[in-house]
Amino acid sequence: MTKLNVNVLKEAGYYGHVISKRMPKDLDNRLYTMIHLIGGFTTRDVMFFLDQSTEEELKELHRLVKLFPSVMQELVPFAGSYKMLIQTEMYQEIMGIIKFNEEQTELTEQHKHRPRFPINVEKLIDKNPNVLNYITEKGIRALFSIWDNMGEANYDAMKLVGVVSDGRDSDDVGFRNVGDALYPILVLEWIGGVENHQFSKAPWKETSEMGFEKLKFKVEPISFDYLFDESADFGEHGYACWDIRVLIDKDGDLFHLPINPEFIDNYGDYKPFIQDLFPESSRNKLSSFRNYTDDQFDLIESLWDEYDQYRDNTMQFCRVEIVLVDESYFV
Repeated sequence: MTKLNVNVLKEAGYYGHVISKRMPKDLDNRLYTMIHLIGGFTTRDVMFFLDQSTEEELKELHRLVKLFPSVMQELVPFAGSYKMLIQTEMYQEIMGIIKFNEEQTELTEQHKHRPRFPINVEKLIDKNPNVLNYITEKGIRALFSIWDNMGEANYDAMKLVGVVSDGRDSDDVGFRNVGDALYPILVLEWIGGVENHQFSKAPWKETSEMGFEKLKFKVEPISFDYLFDESADFGEHGYACWDIRVLIDKDGDLFHLPINPEFIDNYGDYKPFIQDLFPESSRNKLSSFRNYTDDQFDLIESLWDEYDQYRDNTMQFCRVEIVLVDESYFV
């Protein structure tokens, strides 16, 4: 077997054919990279394939290989975990074509890294049947195995199990079924629910913005709400958002200079500003953000913005519960 030249791999591509001139150079170079970095088949398997394949089969193999990370710049994000790529549905299909009807080797690597939380894929599909429009049940299992090996959820890894990206990172701000709905659904299932998301574990904060004097608060997710966009078929427009709970110090007040209570009318009836802003009728219930007054919404949005670094799956909220708490909640 030809020894891998790491210096050459660091370049944009190889110089000429490496395995055989009977196939396009691009396919030859990609297969060579896959053999040495990922494995699962050999140059001998490729040569046997070339001896037996039709032109159509060669074109189909080239098409699949180009869809799969098979050049160095595409493989860089998976450095140190190349072997896990063997487990993907697409790589299995590529090996199946190359090896023809040979019985595929059972992959034991898939069971070395167990999911950190029990995952019931059937239950996930029952709750979210529309996910099957974008990924197969087998693809979900393979994706979770890939994430287990990587140690983190990774959006780009979805293409390894046949999910077609819809431009999540483009400048277009329109709703995307894959990036805005499917990906968060799968991430939340993989980590074991909303309660295990970093947003849920974010700390209490304090602000003196909007005239407040060291207002203590915490924003935490209750659930993830979504609807796949079906407007192309005259259905509903899609959305994705967090239902959130906003915990606020019940004694939160605006900054003011010390004043002698004797000069304040009805001082005994005085309430901190936060209690006037959110009377009892607006507390302790999950309600659409549209049901809050402009002043209430402005504060909610300001506090929400303080947690921008923790909510990576979606940047919007839809329903809000306001809870005023005493100092025993602060941790």
